[in-house]
Amino acid sequence: MIRKDHGSNEDNIDYRIQNILTALREQRIISLFIEPASACNLKCNFCDFQYRDDVAFLKQKGIMKLDTFTSIIDDVRRSKYSIDQVNFFLHGESLVNKRLPEMVAIARTGLPSSRLRLTTNGELLTLPKFKALVEAGIDEFTVSVDTLSLERYKDIKKSDRLPKLLANVDDAVAHIATHSSPVQFNIKCVEPRGFHGLEHEDSNSVIERFRSVAESSDRVHVHICNEFSWYSDGKEQEIPKINKPCEMPFYQIAINYDGVVSACCLDITYNLVIGKIGDGQSFDDIVESRALKDIRLAHLSGDLESLPACQHCDSRTVVDVTGHAERIRELIGRGD
Repeated sequence: MIRKDHGSNEDNIDYRIQNILTALREQRIISLFIEPASACNLKCNFCDFQYRDDVAFLKQKGIMKLDTFTSIIDDVRRSKYSIDQVNFFLHGESLVNKRLPEMVAIARTGLPSSRLRLTTNGELLTLPKFKALVEAGIDEFTVSVDTLSLERYKDIKKSDRLPKLLANVDDAVAHIATHSSPVQFNIKCVEPRGFHGLEHEDSNSVIERFRSVAESSDRVHVHICNEFSWYSDGKEQEIPKINKPCEMPFYQIAINYDGVVSACCLDITYNLVIGKIGDGQSFDDIVESRALKDIRLAHLSGDLESLPACQHCDSRTVVDVTGHAERIRELIGRGD
């Protein structure tokens, strides 16, 4: 199937809003992001955290320790909040962490009803690693293939390993075709908006290369996402103020490699920190923290002056929760 990203498809607006309302009522976290590594093997020009050396990030680059991950899963397992899906990805390349298959297996055992997803740039996703991750319990892979032009790939990702990436994708797709595992495999490209040098011919070339397999398979898909610009130092001038509420703080929690917890998976500046696992706070304490409630209430009020990472972020989905603000306030508590 060839499809748009769920959050940019206007056909999904009502479903997403109703899912948020239901999740808040039922004490569900729709998306939990866990970061096996904030380090990366690439320096893509669309990722400020990896590419920009002129910004002094509060967040550092590192690898999550296995005991840290185990503690997180144990804490989440004991939580009164259920988890719809666990995403092994945040601001680095998860496969840099050599213990990733062990982490996936631990999550599969500890959170048996959660859907496990991995997003990767694909260069390290060799067939043996793909098989190991499937066996460990990954339900869904997303691999970024932004262009078929080696020249543009080098310019954007600072790597000459596009042929290796494409070979890895082809091997995974062939394996899926010959095995009965229900694993889903997304080949992601972006709809350019003029930020990072990608052009429509890049996404079109990716779509056409994988069109046949995507249209003939119920497990392999081409996934088209909108290009966006990350918030970091200096983006106050580049991205005008946006006070439209964002749906993301209402359905997701992001745990960084060092246990720091953010209200949004895009928080590379630690502007949206709501707690830290292993710092005297449980997962429930953090989900119910004043910090998260204040971020959510700021979005519902339409005043994001205190949250520059939100006010100068252009990655909002098509969902606007404004019309449901009063109901959401009731579900999260008014903060009194």
